[in-house]
Amino acid sequence: MKRTYKYRLYPNKAQEETLGRTLETCRQVYNTALTQRKWHYQETRRGITYNQQALEIREAKEEDQYLLAVYSQVLQDVLRRADKSYNNFFRRVAEKKNGK
Repeated sequence: MKRTYKYRLYPNKAQEETLGRTLETCRQVYNTALTQRKWHYQETRRGITYNQQALEIREAKEEDQYLLAVYSQVLQDVLRRADKSYNNFFRRVAEKKNGK
C-alpha cells in the first residue's frame, strides 16, 4: 500500500515572491518550449528534441536573470513535461488516424 502525505506551506512574504517568480518563469519556459517545437516543425518538418532544448536553455541562462534564479533541475523538469505533452499529442493523433 502506498501512502501520500500533504503538507501545508506558510511562506513569508519574501518566500511568496520567490515562489511566484519561479512559477512565472516555469510557465514562460513551458510555453516557449511548445511554441519553439511547433515553429521548428513547421519550418523544417522535423521535430526538436528535449536534449536540443536543454542545451538552448543552458545558453539562455547566461542572458536571462530570471532563468538564473530557478534551479536547473526545475527547468529541466519543465522541458521534460513539455516534451511529454508534445509526444502524447502526436501519439493521440496517430491513434485516431489508425482508428484506435
